[in-house]
Amino acid sequence: KATIIDWFGVSWTFVKEVGGAMVTPGTHRLSDITRWETEVDFPVFDDYDWCDKVGRFLKDTYVPGKVVNMNFGQGLTEGLIALLGGYTEGMLAFAEEPDAVSAFLDKFTDFTIEMFDLLFDALPIHMISYHDDWGTEKDTFFSERMMEEIVYPPTKRVVDHIRSRGVAFQHHCCGNITRFLPYMTALGIDFLQIQRRAVDIPAMKAKYGD
Repeated sequence: KATIIDWFGVSWTFVKEVGGAMVTPGTHRLSDITRWETEVDFPVFDDYDWCDKVGRFLKDTYVPGKVVNMNFGQGLTEGLIALLGGYTEGMLAFAEEPDAVSAFLDKFTDFTIEMFDLLFDALPIHMISYHDDWGTEKDTFFSERMMEEIVYPPTKRVVDHIRSRGVAFQHHCCGNITRFLPYMTALGIDFLQIQRRAVDIPAMKAKYGD
């Protein structure tokens, strides 16, 4: 199994059965959400050779006239959960330390917006596919109150900023997130990518439109 360390120091292992990388079992990059300010090192963008990678993409891959969709694989809640080592730890943090979770997500939002601005200034990006899973096939990971008080405000900042740059926003969100659809509509996302087997798409369209 291929294992990599991401730029936050989280270990990921490719799992063939699910067709993607999962946080390596036993990983706890952040010991406690209340310690995020001392234990989490946010990447410094100047440490990376952006110009070389951008130049190679524009020279070897970019096709003028075609849509460029950037896949961003770690949204706000997924970033927190990866650092804590899993959904159990993440949801306990939501319930026990909502203020610390909100403070971390605000910082993660600042980081995300700064990164997107660097990319938008350098590349002709037309759409962001933003991954942030909010549920299992049975139900959502967290409650409507947690959505309203913790997740919605920073997510709205990300969506609004991306769309303000003239870039379309596609939200990839696994699970039965039916009860979050009113919030997703209010977020102003352009496209929703979901699991067909987890939700009733005809009913969703009948209630919320396309």
